[in-house]
Order: sequence, then C-alpha cells, then structure tokens
Amino acid sequence: MMNYTENYHLPSWAKTDRIQMETFNDMTAKLETALSGHEGRVAALEQQTPKFGNCQIWTTTYKGEGTTDKFCGKDHPCTLTFPRRPLWAIIIESRGQSQLHIPPENTLYTLNDIDTCFTWNGNTLTWYSENIFKQMNWAYYTYRVFAFWPMD
Repeated sequence: MMNYTENYHLPSWAKTDRIQMETFNDMTAKLETALSGHEGRVAALEQQTPKFGNCQIWTTTYKGEGTTDKFCGKDHPCTLTFPRRPLWAIIIESRGQSQLHIPPENTLYTLNDIDTCFTWNGNTLTWYSENIFKQMNWAYYTYRVFAFWPMD
C-alpha cells in the first residue's frame, strides 16, 4: 500500500511500490495547481518586501547657541528644516547623555515639570523649552539629529 504526504496527499513511494502513470500524473497536476496559485501572491509580496521593516534615515548635526537660559524659551526657539516631515526623529547631544524625541505633529509635552513645545510648518520644525539643556541648545555641544521615514 502506497504512503502519501500529510499536507498535500502526494505519493511517497517505497522501493516495493509500483509507480503507475496515473498516480504520477495526478501528483504533477496537484503540484502544478498549487504552484500556479502561489505565483500571484509571490509576485505581490516581492513588490512589497523592500518596504517591510525598512526605513529611510536622514542625519544632520547642529551646534548649540546659548550659555544661559536667555538662549531658550518661546522668544529664542530652535528651528530645523527636514527634507520631509519624518515619522519620528530624535536629537542626541554630543555626550549621548540627553535626547529629545521629536513627534510628527504639533504638541506640547512636559517632562520633569519642564514643557517642550513642538510646532511644524511643512518640513520645518520649531521647538522651545524654558531650559536650555531640554531645548538642546547649549553652546558647547554638537547635537546629532536622526530622522526616519518609511520606504516608499
């Protein structure tokens, strides 16, 4: 008695089995049907695969301007223009001890009782905080900016 595979019921011959043409043709017809049904799905996945888990990354740096809190706040905001508005961005100060997460929308958030305000105008971000370090504008630091976009 011939054995068959569990999932697709394809013949699995033993040395003692007699290979018959109709059994063999039935197996090749099942394989043809299964493979042709996958072609469209495989082609669609191949078009989408480069976008899965990938992103475009843009980087830049800027130097802080201030040495006192008069170089921060609503009257002295920081401004940065991106090639396009990112889904998410982050600023890291040169020592790597501070970071500022940039949301993709206008927002005000409070951390340790200090407000940081973000305002977008197209691809240009303006932000300020009442603390020069929270605003990421201390004169002796170089700040690194990383922005992320989805693959298009």
